[in-house]
Amino acid sequence: MEPAHDWAAYSGWRDAVRLLIGTNTTMRYGVEVGVWKGGGAFQLLSFPHVAMLIMVDSWAVHRQLTNGTIVTFGPGDTLERCEEARRLAYWVAGANEGRTEILEMPSLNAARYVKNRSQDFVIIDAGHAYEMVADDLEAWEPKVRRGGLLLGDDFGETFPGVVKAVRERYGDAVSTQGPA
Repeated sequence: MEPAHDWAAYSGWRDAVRLLIGTNTTMRYGVEVGVWKGGGAFQLLSFPHVAMLIMVDSWAVHRQLTNGTIVTFGPGDTLERCEEARRLAYWVAGANEGRTEILEMPSLNAARYVKNRSQDFVIIDAGHAYEMVADDLEAWEPKVRRGGLLLGDDFGETFPGVVKAVRERYGDAVSTQGPA
């Protein structure tokens, strides 16, 4: 039985995904970096041509030292919220057995397990701080096959670290779909 959850509420990029992946049957193998509750994975796996989705998340409470103070940030600000998100994502994976693989670890560690040029698409929606995004782009871009798609989320003024990292790496060669 599906857990009570509004999957659509967590798919802010659903229109772009539907257009770029859902209508393109060559997009068979992909990675979602930053799965959280599995809303994006749920949508991706609704496309019958998606044969395998690697779901990457650590489901960890994130803290950093800022001006001498430990700051907790991100949606996983408590262990309870992380565990609930993890449970929902594992439900999505279990409902799509044989079409998913979960790498429950930090993004950069997970990238080591995925062969270069092996994926039709990679979606990055993990850490939003500049350094995290820059590192994710560096680690995950080589995993995408020629002609494949490297996608992200939250490109806008709300997340300046995302914008800075993407612009530094790709300049103006960035296409955006829908709201940030």
